[in-house]
Amino acid sequence: MARVEMAIPSRPAYVRLVRLALASLARSSGLPEEAIEDLKTAVGEACANAVLMTSEAGGDDPLRVRWNDEPERIVVEVGERVPERETAVDTSNGVDSSGFDTRLVMSAALLDTLVDQCEMVRYQGGGLYARLTLDLPAPV
Repeated sequence: MARVEMAIPSRPAYVRLVRLALASLARSSGLPEEAIEDLKTAVGEACANAVLMTSEAGGDDPLRVRWNDEPERIVVEVGERVPERETAVDTSNGVDSSGFDTRLVMSAALLDTLVDQCEMVRYQGGGLYARLTLDLPAPV
């Protein structure tokens, strides 16, 4: 069981580094190549969201990525901590009824097609992370 955590500058140029690092970890965990490609796309999407949210909030905190290789699944968490913003819960201003940005809702729908489970979780005090879960194939 491997656990890896990294923090990178919250800038688009570093997203590729995260994708490559996690693809390497996925290969060593026995994830099939097709699933690795889906993981790379999902991680890229989650990183892009985090970078964009940090930029919109005017923050410069690093992007945090966690990899947890469990016996039957892989869990990847990608997120950022930004100060809470006051946002009215109104779908006409780009926020859904739960207070999430509609861009993130669309992104979560994409992520749901790429991984076995996707969950968007708010950090207490501000920020958001995506928890991506991929089931590992049963040993042959």
